[in-house]
Amino acid sequence: MNLLNLWIENINHIMEQIKPNDPMYFTETSSESYDRHHYRLEFNEGNNSLDFQDYEQLRAYWFECARNWKDCKVTILDKKQKQKKTNGGFK
Repeated sequence: MNLLNLWIENINHIMEQIKPNDPMYFTETSSESYDRHHYRLEFNEGNNSLDFQDYEQLRAYWFECARNWKDCKVTILDKKQKQKKTNGGFK
């Protein structure tokens, strides 16, 4: 048996171990929107930039306009988290 066939056999065995109806089957941790980052598209050797609120906006702009531009890069920006108001510390 060659290595490729052995690898395929092992992958098939792994895929058969946990079925979708099994409680151990993992799909996602949360179905809520993931919005912890903003994105900056930098171009023209860093002299110009556009900021995007979410990844899908950036992705759409990239495929429509920027994918053929030279010297483009995307910077991932941490979104500033809102501070929760508290009534003091531990009591």
